[in-house]
Amino acid sequence: MKNKLLALMLCVFMVISSLAGCGNKDTNGDNNNKVENETNDNNNDNEDDSDNQEGDSEGDVENGDSNGGNTNEGNTDDSQGSNGSEGENEDSNGDDSSSEDDSDSSSGDSSTGNDSGNNSGSNSDSNSGSNSGSNSGSNSGSDSGSSSGGSADNGGSESGDSSTTEAEYTVTIKSEAGIAMDGIQVSIYKTGSGSLLGSAKTGEDGKVQFTLNSGEAYTIKLSDVPLGFNAADSYSFNGNTANIVLDISLVVGEKLSRAKFAVGDVMYDFTFTATDGSKMTLSDILKGKDLVVINFMYIGCVYCDMEFPYMAEAYDNYKDRMEIIVLNGLAGEKGQTLDAMKGYQENNEWPFIMGLAPSGLTTAFKVSAYPTTVLVDRYGVICQIHPGAILTTEDFVKLFDKFIGDDYQQVLYK
Repeated sequence: MKNKLLALMLCVFMVISSLAGCGNKDTNGDNNNKVENETNDNNNDNEDDSDNQEGDSEGDVENGDSNGGNTNEGNTDDSQGSNGSEGENEDSNGDDSSSEDDSDSSSGDSSTGNDSGNNSGSNSDSNSGSNSGSNSGSNSGSDSGSSSGGSADNGGSESGDSSTTEAEYTVTIKSEAGIAMDGIQVSIYKTGSGSLLGSAKTGEDGKVQFTLNSGEAYTIKLSDVPLGFNAADSYSFNGNTANIVLDISLVVGEKLSRAKFAVGDVMYDFTFTATDGSKMTLSDILKGKDLVVINFMYIGCVYCDMEFPYMAEAYDNYKDRMEIIVLNGLAGEKGQTLDAMKGYQENNEWPFIMGLAPSGLTTAFKVSAYPTTVLVDRYGVICQIHPGAILTTEDFVKLFDKFIGDDYQQVLYK
């Protein structure tokens, strides 16, 4: 029995030595010395008690394992809540306390073996626990926080951009006579900043569209507006539309020599000398009238002579609402004088206003055939140019009737 006990102690000693060589702490050595002293004391006891001690030591081994397991679990839990160094310190303290508890028991051998196992288990568990706990906890926390924060920033930014919606804005331009204005340059500025956001010309329907941010204030400015059509300095949208109406007035201050008239243009105001010697202006004649007819002729024009009787008869039906101006387009040439025109009117008793065409007017209309009849409506707009003679009263009545009346709607006969 004594030999068995010595063999068992030798095994325990070898285990402790091997664990100490693997890097266990000095506490194992202290515990080992303590175990040897206790063992020597036990050897001095009588051999009859050794059987009991062997049984006790086996029981103590089982108890020591369970106690060591509890100690490891406690240390592991502590190490997970702290950094690595704190975990190691707690493990060594736990081993010492375990050794002291076991040394108090009757079997020092089993306590020593248990302490060695506990020490090894505590070190490995605490290190892995503290490392994985601190690394995974800090990394996952910081990463998830950064990721979620970046996602929120991007989401907030995208959400802000998407909240700005675009819409179609339409500008429609018409004259006060209701005619769509083609070819007018429309420029859109942001109100307040003056930034130019877009510019385009109106089409044949007088419209132009822009894609702009909705809910903002914009200023509309027009350019390339034909002479005689009066635009304000700026306009604004009413919702997503702007319906602009241009007033019309005869063009004043421009030279006829520079004009090139066409249907749809506003007439230049001009002055001429009538057969009675008075100076007359288009603007004065047009006041209160629905229509002014300008007829180009010359003395000796056969077709002019043929046309005048029918024109005079039709005029008599509308003379309260219209006026006819007969102008000599060859004024200044031989036989085309003011006195000649006066005699021609008196001899034929023509009821029209007659005189000499001012310089540049005939050229502005590109008159190449006599007679040529120009119809200017109540707005001062050239609505029709008719080259050649009209040789029936009915045709003149139909022509005049299109421009006279309270229900008149401007039509451009191009």
